[in-house]
Amino acid sequence: MTFTLTINRERFESHLANVLAKHESAGAHVVPVIKGNGYGFGRTLLAGAVSNLGLDRVCVGTIWEAAEVLENFTGEVIVLEPISTQDDLAFSQWEQLLAEYSPRLLPMVASTDTKKLSSIGVTRAWLDIQTSMHRFGLSVAEAAKAHGGARILMQIAGIGTAKRIVGKDGNPAPLEDFAKVVNVNLIGTYNAARVFAAACAKLDPMEDGERGAMVFTASVAAFDGQVGQQAYSASKAGVAGMTLPMARDLAQHGIRVCTIAPGIFATPLLKTLPEPVQASLAASIPFPSRLGKPEEFAQLAAHIVSNGHLNGEVIRLDGALRMAPR
Repeated sequence: MTFTLTINRERFESHLANVLAKHESAGAHVVPVIKGNGYGFGRTLLAGAVSNLGLDRVCVGTIWEAAEVLENFTGEVIVLEPISTQDDLAFSQWEQLLAEYSPRLLPMVASTDTKKLSSIGVTRAWLDIQTSMHRFGLSVAEAAKAHGGARILMQIAGIGTAKRIVGKDGNPAPLEDFAKVVNVNLIGTYNAARVFAAACAKLDPMEDGERGAMVFTASVAAFDGQVGQQAYSASKAGVAGMTLPMARDLAQHGIRVCTIAPGIFATPLLKTLPEPVQASLAASIPFPSRLGKPEEFAQLAAHIVSNGHLNGEVIRLDGALRMAPR
């Protein structure tokens, strides 16, 4: 780990500590909900940071994200994704983590196979749900009953695909591929926002009448989409496009909304590319001519939450990058 990364994490901790202090002083019990923190930007928001802030619990999206957080956090980790006895790989991961971290690991249970669940040590769950239709809404409601209302939403999860409209075989691109990306990136963001906002609007106001803040993740592809990025660009443009009207809509409730549109960042996923490809991508960025650091994304996200006058804005974080057509 480099000295720069250590310093940046200290800055992030300082930002988040200020936010927590502000909310706690208003009598609010803060439980950060960070979606998509398993592999890219969101992981930097938690790993090696929140454990130093005195938090007693956090919510994460999946068991894979929980595995990362549990290594660096001494409190309870609530997992929004339910245990399914039908997914052998995930079930095995649950079994391994429960053996090591129970009772700090609180799962949501989606199976009635109590015998199999008991066999891996599930003795305490925070929600029993049989359908995924309204999973996130029920999750937020149950978490609020047990741990207090959430005032911060970091919506980071997203997927991408590269499909030309007309393939090499002359056939049209599969519609289901386009729909899947839009469903996860755009509809998923809206769903998390609407559920969070409805719950947050019921909380007592704090300083300046503020009740909470939401930070979405778009992309420079929302503005400079490349060949084959129709689905990804459309989904991220939708996130950027709803930021201002949502901020205006929620102003009456004291809930701020901002979006970060990152450029090319050195996330674990991108770091799997060959070094020459990474170097080429970095060279395309005017200044600084390097890949963005995930902790720089974390710094901006934390600043948005702590700066009460930032609202309704989409902020590019890209080193002045403008993507070429290919």
